[in-house]
Amino acid sequence: MEILEKRFNCYLMDEVEKFIMKEFHYVLQVSAFYLYLRGKWIYFSIFQFILYLFILGTFIIIVFYTMVLMKDFQLSIAVQAFHIMGGASMTVNISLWMNYNRDILSETFTIFHSKFYQYDESFDSKMVEPWLEEVQIFQKNMFLYVSFILFAIGLQVIVGGPIEDMLQGTVIEETYIINVYMKLPIPLYFPFLITNNIVKYMCLVYEIIVAFVVLSVLGTAAIFMLYATHSVNVQFRILIYSIKNIEQRALNKCKVKYNDFKTYQNIIALYSDPKFTKEYEQCIKENVQHHYQILRAYAKIDIIERWPMFINIFFISIVIACALFSLIKGETRIAPQLFSFLLLILELSITIVVCKRGQDLSDLNDELFRSFYETKWLYCSKNIKQSIIIIQEKCKARLTYKAGGLVDINWELFASLMNTVYTYFNLMRAMTDTTN
Repeated sequence: MEILEKRFNCYLMDEVEKFIMKEFHYVLQVSAFYLYLRGKWIYFSIFQFILYLFILGTFIIIVFYTMVLMKDFQLSIAVQAFHIMGGASMTVNISLWMNYNRDILSETFTIFHSKFYQYDESFDSKMVEPWLEEVQIFQKNMFLYVSFILFAIGLQVIVGGPIEDMLQGTVIEETYIINVYMKLPIPLYFPFLITNNIVKYMCLVYEIIVAFVVLSVLGTAAIFMLYATHSVNVQFRILIYSIKNIEQRALNKCKVKYNDFKTYQNIIALYSDPKFTKEYEQCIKENVQHHYQILRAYAKIDIIERWPMFINIFFISIVIACALFSLIKGETRIAPQLFSFLLLILELSITIVVCKRGQDLSDLNDELFRSFYETKWLYCSKNIKQSIIIIQEKCKARLTYKAGGLVDINWELFASLMNTVYTYFNLMRAMTDTTN
């Protein structure tokens, strides 16, 4: 246990732990996304992680068997089962991958806690303060939005569905259809007969626990990824702003350090002043260090989201198609249609925001490359020009988050996903028409 604790907490300080708690509260621990592995809590956290995986593993097997049984009798239930199985599979993938890369996740939190890079007083921070506040506002809004949608989905499955069926007069009379128990919010196959209310309520509690685990893990992953990618994008904007104002920053440094420094009206004379040139080079070095910290955070986030995003992309088109199919071609019951609608809203909104963040990253990297041309580089010394060229060469490399290290996450990916959704939807509709 000591080796495990040392391995997983090697990059964390108490200040970083406090930062994590301030930004995310207990969400990361409750969802087992980022376990608390210190002191006596390490035993509880490991037990929690194993319990979550066991619950999800058994649930995936049960849902898969339910889907196989129902595909030839009630396609809508089979589609719903596949939809839910996709969400549970993504949950397992995220839980395993995040905890496997816990050390990288810890480094990422450390970078966020350090605020990437702190410029000195020569940098006018009034312009960028709203951008930093924007990160906090965005995180709070996304937390409220995701929490509200997830709560609405859970409430709809457990409470809303039965009430809506009762009001609509479409209560399912059959207890079993092909060994699938129908008297639960999510009809499932169980390897035992449910003959009394005690067993029925135990199965209901099981579904509630599964819903809690799946929704909490997926919600936490969405909140973290959107927070992380938005933070990196904001830092790019700050870096671009500092480069565009590099001359003023150098002048501010000169005025603070040199009492005898005079401001030249002639641009050539200004850039020939050794004091100004020295401070200009220092500003370039600061930008290089800031850029390095941004690239560090980007590299960590790219590793963290690589395989979860790959699996999610594999499932998301099918999952959205299932939600769309259930909504349009499914039963006349309001309950499953509303459930599918809520899932569709959540999945589409998260996919849109993630693809937008990836596209913004590429656009900001291109803008960073162009921002150096807005400086008076022509009048700079040879050393400064060489430093600018080095940074520009780094910016030439295409910067984008990659799913599985292969697929760029941007608007092109979103368009491809929507085309795939349309194909899957038409395929399921054709299967239904053939069956009928």
